[in-house]
Amino acid sequence: MQTHLFFCLLMDIKDSNIKLDNFILINRGRNYHKLDKDGIEIIKTKQIQKDSIYNKNSYIYTNIFSDNNLIRKNEIVMSVTGEGRGKINLIKEPRVLIDSTLINIKSFDKKIIDEIYLFYFLKSRIKLLKEKAEGSSIKSIKLLHLKNIKIPIIDINKQKLIGDFFNKIDQLIENNRLLIKLLDEYKNTYLNKIYD
Repeated sequence: MQTHLFFCLLMDIKDSNIKLDNFILINRGRNYHKLDKDGIEIIKTKQIQKDSIYNKNSYIYTNIFSDNNLIRKNEIVMSVTGEGRGKINLIKEPRVLIDSTLINIKSFDKKIIDEIYLFYFLKSRIKLLKEKAEGSSIKSIKLLHLKNIKIPIIDINKQKLIGDFFNKIDQLIENNRLLIKLLDEYKNTYLNKIYD
């Protein structure tokens, strides 16, 4: 997307700000006790990484759940409790469950709010939500604060363009991160071969 087009889209954003509560549904995860390797994956706060969805190496599984609790592709997951509060990500793999430290955020109507646009909007408000966290020993993001945030509502096609813009930037970041890791591994391999 050209930078000029992107800034034209930003001008539209200033038009309409409406409370998130009018457009989103929030479900809290729950505690799952029975583990079964053939069951559904459960995501915990510690698995949500800064810029990637989650660390797949630490799944736990259950086969005791309701379909209402399943998180589907392109739904948002956010940590609301403790040190990990404010971690947010977009589910790329469909049919997972979340534990009680996480919430699932989804749009009531995907014709009004694109969930990828919503995801990047929420990422831009994490610092504010973390600052408003309450609690004496364990701070938590209050759902009321989340629901009261005002979101710019623009044409759904423009929302998709904005979401796609940020998604492409994230992909470039991730691709470069992987390339750097690979180059670092090559370097270390050659260092060990040459100097051993």
